[in-house]
Amino acid sequence: MSVVDHALVRVQESDDQEGFCITIEAIDNNESWIQLKCLDLNFSYPFTEEPTETLSELGILVPPDVELSEWEANTYVTFQHSFDDLESTSEFVRQYMAVALQLADDEKALRVRAEFL
Repeated sequence: MSVVDHALVRVQESDDQEGFCITIEAIDNNESWIQLKCLDLNFSYPFTEEPTETLSELGILVPPDVELSEWEANTYVTFQHSFDDLESTSEFVRQYMAVALQLADDEKALRVRAEFL
């Protein structure tokens, strides 16, 4: 199971889904990170253009149950999601990591932190 798959399953199965968060970040670059929460996917966002268009241009497919919530250029992007299709949500997160952040879904290159917010 990949780092992302494992993290999403942990969030989904959490007893405190509202406050539970898993942060995954590059060991060698704290500017590249993602946060997985029950209703939100937060990613560092290294672009100035609107995320929907940028992701489309990068070839990153946004699943139907994932919707852009808010964003700030060169800072972050937040998507709301459900766990209706865990497989497509996981694929979306892995694509974002690989293409937008250039992070491998590899436990040797990532730091994973679980916390309650």
